[in-house]
Amino acid sequence: MARQKSAGYTVEQRIRDVLWAARERKIGYRTQRGPAFAKPLTPADEQAWKNAGSPTLCDGCLPGKTYFTPLKMTRTPVTDLPADPEALKAEILRTNDKDTPEAWLWGVGKWLLLDAESTSATMAGLYRVLAGLPGVRVEDNVADIDGRTGIALTYGEASARQQIIIDRDSGQLLAVQEGDGSSAYVVQRLGWTDDPAPKESTYS
Repeated sequence: MARQKSAGYTVEQRIRDVLWAARERKIGYRTQRGPAFAKPLTPADEQAWKNAGSPTLCDGCLPGKTYFTPLKMTRTPVTDLPADPEALKAEILRTNDKDTPEAWLWGVGKWLLLDAESTSATMAGLYRVLAGLPGVRVEDNVADIDGRTGIALTYGEASARQQIIIDRDSGQLLAVQEGDGSSAYVVQRLGWTDDPAPKESTYS
């Protein structure tokens, strides 16, 4: 999801993206992407859009998520990563050769949560690693762009702010948001299944 301001109104663009990852990587990653759509964010934005002549809303709509794999992390199967926070932190830092430790841990952490076949135990350990980073704030009752509330790990300030929002009861990832909410990945369902990936999926 992305929100863009144009000619006095804000447009929200969304695309549905489904990722399937084989546990042992025998078939790699598959994605199934739905069509992008856009609409004025609020009734006031819709009126401003109409006043502007109702121009095309989806010019340059989101093409879908780009899946990110940190350099060297593929050498260790994600499902084999430790659950213990200190051991997990050490394993992630072992692959870092260019960034500050905090930036690398945060960046890899988002990848493990959003793009990888992480186990629930590894995710729990990862939450603790990220919560303990310098500059990261743990905030309660933070809403994602769909209005769901949870515990947020907040990193950075103002337009550079990034938030990982977690459901308090289940521990499931709800969303990863950036800036003032102008860009976000909203997670509707996350977990393991024995079902095969849909045949119409395409390789990423």
